[in-house]
Amino acid sequence: MLQIVFSLVVIAYLADMALATTRLVPEQYPTIQRAMLASTFGDVIEVAPGVHRGAVAFNALSNGVRLVSTSGPNVTFIEPNPGQFPGTAVTLDGVGDQTSIEGFTIRQPPDMQDVGNAGGMYVQNSRCVIRGNIIERCRAQVGGGIFVWGGAPKLQFNIRPFRLWCG
Repeated sequence: MLQIVFSLVVIAYLADMALATTRLVPEQYPTIQRAMLASTFGDVIEVAPGVHRGAVAFNALSNGVRLVSTSGPNVTFIEPNPGQFPGTAVTLDGVGDQTSIEGFTIRQPPDMQDVGNAGGMYVQNSRCVIRGNIIERCRAQVGGGIFVWGGAPKLQFNIRPFRLWCG
């Protein structure tokens, strides 16, 4: 009986992986957030070089989504629109360790004012992977680069200067 249950779990996992979709920005979706809204667990969002404006938000619905740059952080940028409230470029809220963001420069527009918390990334109650990013030009009263509130994100091979605040 245990073998049958285990087999069903493995089959369900493989079926989920087989249904995973790769979404291309800007070829298929005009913004990263539009691709995020269409994505589910296991999907990969591949982002072409350029400055991609508009805040990006990961939440329970986008848990397990991988956001990756196709050409690396020197040519692929995420920044919120000027005047966008609250001004944080990327938010990860309640996502697990299968969720990742890799290979971007994350920054605010040059004319953006300090925000309350997290100019670059706001990470709350998450175990996500943040890998191979450059986090620069981010201003906030607390945690200008990355603001972590709960959870245990994996920060791997990120280039900074950035300010990290963990609560």
